[in-house]
Amino acid sequence: LYDGMESTYYNASISITQPLITWGKITNSVKLYETVSDAMRIQRSDKEKQLIAELKARLAALYYIDEAMDLLDETIETSGRLVALARSGEEEGAVLSSDVIDAEIQARQAELSKKELEGERRNLLQALRTLTGISDLDSEDISYVPSEDDVSFILSYPMESLIGFATSPSSPSLVMASKAT
Repeated sequence: LYDGMESTYYNASISITQPLITWGKITNSVKLYETVSDAMRIQRSDKEKQLIAELKARLAALYYIDEAMDLLDETIETSGRLVALARSGEEEGAVLSSDVIDAEIQARQAELSKKELEGERRNLLQALRTLTGISDLDSEDISYVPSEDDVSFILSYPMESLIGFATSPSSPSLVMASKAT
């Protein structure tokens, strides 16, 4: 089209062809997609619950590891004093050298346990960083104290009941699987 062109009429049309009888294919497709949508909604809800439970478990583990490390610090300090006393007792002839060696071994075992806990703590913090998406998360940024009531509530059920709850047909995972089929 350009300015010197004469006035003309243009005709455009769109046609949509839909069969009058689909033998239930359209309604079945709608039902199928609604079922898939329900399954995906259940899957999302179940995944959210799993992530919340994992986050709480990792935070509780971090809390208890920190408490254990505090106790190990006290143990290392006490074992250091015990080794010093054993050495002075050995010099005075009141303690055998094997007792001093045993005290040193126990002190080293406490230090080794602390190193293992430090490694577990680093792994736990890294897992928390991954889970939360906060790359610079540090333990000082976390102020979580696990609820003893939650733990005692879960422990009040017998193991068979917990297994029954997890495998019941109304559990989210099994409902989602049945909808998927």
